[in-house]
Order: sequence, then structure tokens, then C-alpha cells
Amino acid sequence: MHLPPELRRIALNNDGVITAADVRSAGLSRPAVRRRVTCGAWVSQGRGIYTLADHPITARTKARLAVHKTGPNAVLSGLSAVWWQGLADNPSTITVTAPRHSHGREVEGVRVRYRDLDDAEVIVRSDLRVTTLALSVLEAAIEESVSVVDNALLRRRVSLQQLNAAAAR
Repeated sequence: MHLPPELRRIALNNDGVITAADVRSAGLSRPAVRRRVTCGAWVSQGRGIYTLADHPITARTKARLAVHKTGPNAVLSGLSAVWWQGLADNPSTITVTAPRHSHGREVEGVRVRYRDLDDAEVIVRSDLRVTTLALSVLEAAIEESVSVVDNALLRRRVSLQQLNAAAAR
């Protein structure tokens, strides 16, 4: 089934994931979305979240889905965010942070932390909201080991000042 070129570009840039906002911006109607799901071109992954059926479900796809399924203000965090930013191997469990009083859904295989984050602690990398590298590294040290901090410092991806500032927030 034909997919508008702009929507296909968005999906491919987002590891095969399409959101309701993407669909609206492309001007597709709800019946058009239903037809794509019914014919098997798209797979519904939850309310307003779809994947292209012809796109493999990769670790990056799973991370995006975890954030979108958890809720609109969720962010990839901890070791998962360190991995997303290229400083660790793909963790076995995806970690997402959601606002303290959010009513997100439980997502299988996803650890959700409920915590309010300052705007300064959230960045966008590859069109996904993630915690800053400094905060992610500190959280990953708790999840994994202090070697995550050492690695980030040795590669000069974070400084002691950034780590101290993140710890102080």
C-alpha cells in the first residue's frame, strides 16, 4: 500500500516507528491508518504507535517503542540512554523515565523510573528524547557499574563538572 514519501522518510529515520502525530502531519485519515493496519502494511504497537511491517524490529526500534508506549513525556534514561548515545552495549532491559505523577502504561521488558526531570536534563538524539549523557552515565553506574563513568570520562564525552552538576540536580 502506498505510503506518502514524507511519512516513509520519517518512519525510516525513526527505526520503522510512526506515531499518530506523524500520521496527522502527513494528512492521513483514521480510515487510511486502519486500512494499512488491516492489510498488514503497518503493525499497531499501541494507541497511536505503529511500525512498518517491512522494517525489522531492532534494538533501536524497541527503545523508541518503549519511550512512546510509556507516555508523551517519557525519556530514554540510564544505561539505555548511554547506549543510545554510543557509549555502551545494548542493555538487556530498557530503562525509561516518566514524570512522577504520569499515568503511563506498564510496558513489558521496560524498567520505568518515575521522576520529574529538569528541562536541562533532557535532550533529543536521533529524534528521541533521552537524558543528558552526564545524568545517563550516573544512572548507568547504579544499574551496571562505575566503569560506565570511567569510560565516559576516558573518552572525554563528559567532564567531572558535568557529572557533579547532574548529581546536584
